[in-house]
Amino acid sequence: MGIIVTVVVLLLGCSNESTLDSLNQAFCLNEEAPVFYACKAIDTTKISFSFSQPVTVKSLSFEPSLDITAVEEGAVVTVSYMERDKAGGERVVADILVEDERGNTLNVLVPFRTLNKTLPNVLITEIRTEYSKPRVEFVEFKPLASGNLGALRLFIASNGRTEPIFEFPPVEVQSGEYIVLHLRKLDERAENEYDFVEETVVKESDSTKGRDFWVESNKELLRKTDAVFFMDQNDNIIDAVVIDAETGGKYQTLIADAVDVCVQQGAWNGDAVPSQGTTATRTISRLPSDADSNSADDWFIAATGKASPGGQNTTEQYHAP
Repeated sequence: MGIIVTVVVLLLGCSNESTLDSLNQAFCLNEEAPVFYACKAIDTTKISFSFSQPVTVKSLSFEPSLDITAVEEGAVVTVSYMERDKAGGERVVADILVEDERGNTLNVLVPFRTLNKTLPNVLITEIRTEYSKPRVEFVEFKPLASGNLGALRLFIASNGRTEPIFEFPPVEVQSGEYIVLHLRKLDERAENEYDFVEETVVKESDSTKGRDFWVESNKELLRKTDAVFFMDQNDNIIDAVVIDAETGGKYQTLIADAVDVCVQQGAWNGDAVPSQGTTATRTISRLPSDADSNSADDWFIAATGKASPGGQNTTEQYHAP
C-alpha cells in the first residue's frame, strides 16, 4: 500500500513533461501502444505482420513449427523461413511478442495460411438456397485446372466480408471435378473428402459423382437475395454469383456492398439471377455449356426434382406458372 501512495504523490507533483513521459513509460501508461493490423503470406517462405508503428520482436513461434531464417523489424515485420515439404495453404498459428521504442509490448496469437501458388480458377456451377431436411443449402463448383484448393475462401454476402463461410484446407483437385460445399452439417458421419470416398451414407454426398465438404453449422447462411463469391489469398474474386428474390431486409446493405466489390473486380455485371422460384429440389444452375459471362445470362432455375449436387447440371428448366 505504501508504494501505491508514493506513486500517486509523485504523479500529482510532476510538472516536468519529460518526467511525465518517463513515468508513463515506466508504468505502462503510454496511450500510443502498438496496434496489430494483419498478417499475410507474401511468398512460400515469407510472412508479414503489420503494426501501427515500428516494433522489435521479443519472441516468435509457430505451430506447426517453421524454421525461421531471418526477421526484418519495423512497422511491418517480415519473417523468412525454410521451405516446407507441404502443400500451400497450410494453416499455421503464429505467437509473436513485440515491443515499441517506449517499452510497450503487444502479444498476438494469430492464424494464417501459407501461400498457395497452385490455386486454380474455379467456376460456381449450382446453388441451393432452400433448406428442407435432409436436403441442405449448398454451393457447387469445379476447378478449371488441376491444382491445390488450400486457402480458397467462400464468402456469402449476407454474413459480411470479415470472415469467410469456409476456407479450404490443402487438397489436390483435378480439372473439371465437381466439389460440393454443404452449408449445414446435420449428420455427424459427414466428413470432408480430401480424397474420393468409395461409399457414403450421408444424404447428397455421392462420391462417385463429386467431392464433398461441410460447413460446421446448422443455421441459415444463404438467402434468396444474396451474393456468393470465392476469393484467393490476395482478396481477388475468382468467381461470383448474385441472386435476387426482390426482397429487402436487414442484410440489404451487406449484400449491396459485396455486389459493388464484385462489379469493381469484373466478377459480375448486369442484373442479379432471379431466385423467386427456387426450392429444395429446384436449384440455381449454370448452363451445361459452362458459359461464363459473369452475368445472369449464364444461369437458370432447374426443373422440380432436378437438383444435381456433385454431378452434371440438368438442361430442364423451371418456368413459373
